[in-house]
Amino acid sequence: MTGKRTLLTSAVMLALATMPAQAAIEATLRVVTLNSPSAVEQATTLPTSQTEFVPGETIYLELWAQTTQASGLSSVTADITFNNAVVTAQSITHTALFNVTALNTGTINNPGSLIDNLGGSHQAVTPPCNDQVGLSPNWARVAYVQMQATANGTSVMQTADSASLLFGTAICGTFGNLTAAEVDFGQVTVTVAECFNAAHCDDALHCNGAETCVSNVCQAGTAPNCDDAVGCTDDACNETTDACDNVANDANCDNAQWCDGAETCSATLDCQAGTAPNCDDAVGCTDDSCNEATDACDNVANDANCDNAQRCAGAETGSATLDCQAGSPP
Repeated sequence: MTGKRTLLTSAVMLALATMPAQAAIEATLRVVTLNSPSAVEQATTLPTSQTEFVPGETIYLELWAQTTQASGLSSVTADITFNNAVVTAQSITHTALFNVTALNTGTINNPGSLIDNLGGSHQAVTPPCNDQVGLSPNWARVAYVQMQATANGTSVMQTADSASLLFGTAICGTFGNLTAAEVDFGQVTVTVAECFNAAHCDDALHCNGAETCVSNVCQAGTAPNCDDAVGCTDDACNETTDACDNVANDANCDNAQWCDGAETCSATLDCQAGTAPNCDDAVGCTDDSCNEATDACDNVANDANCDNAQRCAGAETGSATLDCQAGSPP
């Protein structure tokens, strides 16, 4: 039994000894998505990605790098894949830290959903290269890509090894690229939808109600009810004041009858009856009346209104201006 245990232990040790050693991570690459470029080139904490965008919105895709090697990074490049049905790339900007012009790289390939070889070099010649750019815990921003959200959906922004380059991600003072196994590649997922909150749906119009966002789809608002329950007011929504106007309008009360007076509208009491015209002309012998046909008063002299029933005094007559006039005796 002891011999078998010795043979087994030797076999395990031989197997462990012959297993390939796992490559140590020398550099870490991360992508960050924002609605405006970062204000700094180095930071101990990565900016927090904004991952929700609406169609037409601009996306800034930033490539950040970090190393644990004391001398820092000399160059960083990566391929970045994305979903061209959801976002498109528009332009590349190299940052101040990785801006050796002759060594700047990056090609936009929208049909292939690829940003190819994005990056650049911190120094053209190594050594010297000892200012510890990207040395942990610091992160260094390498470059950023301006993109646009074009259609609803999701896009995984995935970093990958720039295998086509003779130089890629490298440590200061070390000639040659790091292998893909020595780099920790990161990704971020972006979602594009019609809306994520009510502000994305707001059409800046008060009078059609407040729009809302439900399950990433804009919903129409409910128009404000401007009816003040006063029949004679003109009720309307005012876009200038974002309020209801309830304006009293006498015309809404007009019954088309002149002889009962002009009706009026009260903003609180509704229609109010008019005051009938006074057709009394202070002439006792006239018949005074209101004429709807002419919208005027009639004052008609009537002799009968002057008759004193005395024949011997003669026939009295009425004058529209002088009132009753005495008759001439027979």
